[in-house]
Amino acid sequence: MQDIGIISDLLSVLKYHHNSGITHYQRNAGISGLLQSLPGKQRETAGVISRTAPPFSMKLPGGTAEGREDVRGRVHVTLADIADEVAVCRACSLAGERLGTRAGTGGGKPVRLLVVGDWLRGDPDVQLSGEVQFGIEEDRMLIRMLAAINLQPDQVFVTNAIKCVIPMSCQPIAENIQTCLSFLHRQIVLLAPEVICAMGIVAARALLGLPQPLSKLRGRFHMFSAEDGRQIPVLATYHPGFLLQNPEMKQAAWMDLQILGRHLQTLQ
Repeated sequence: MQDIGIISDLLSVLKYHHNSGITHYQRNAGISGLLQSLPGKQRETAGVISRTAPPFSMKLPGGTAEGREDVRGRVHVTLADIADEVAVCRACSLAGERLGTRAGTGGGKPVRLLVVGDWLRGDPDVQLSGEVQFGIEEDRMLIRMLAAINLQPDQVFVTNAIKCVIPMSCQPIAENIQTCLSFLHRQIVLLAPEVICAMGIVAARALLGLPQPLSKLRGRFHMFSAEDGRQIPVLATYHPGFLLQNPEMKQAAWMDLQILGRHLQTLQ
């Protein structure tokens, strides 16, 4: 079982590197030491791989391809590819505690709005639909909020800063969020949203990197610099889970939604 875990870790790292455009590895003392420890034939084969490292096409468990190459050899990653990576990711401590994964759900590229929350909590005894992102009641509230500003489901993509479904007893730390951000950043490039709505302080800080409390960040747009160079406006507001526990804050959230709706109207 330990060997399977190591292989899964290696696949996850290699997949991330390949999707990031890394196709060759520089030979160093660590790699040379590893090669010297291998039996003759394996050492010879691995040595060739380490020197030449041609582009590769990996298969994950279940036979899912990790990307598509065009005639120039460039890799085109899809949202489904990222979801496959999330499903086998073991890059942080949450991998040992999680109840499952959620890469996100909604419309495809391009979307008008990307909604980002913090994480989904689950119960081992309760089966959640794969469409649930924030929680059953939280998602119902989100649907009502989006409908209030005339957004259709196929115009919105909903995801979390952390893609693992975690048990109620688990409390993620900053390292877990930072480790998972590469998935979100790549989703943003693929989805090319007109606007991003960060729901809750975790999502707001993950996207904006600003130390202010949510009460200071909400009510106006901030700019997010995507990896493809695009500048995308971000509106921070309260998470549906917070609103369910603090209904007196719904009026403030509604003001934020009106700002968001008016901005989207100007882009039509």
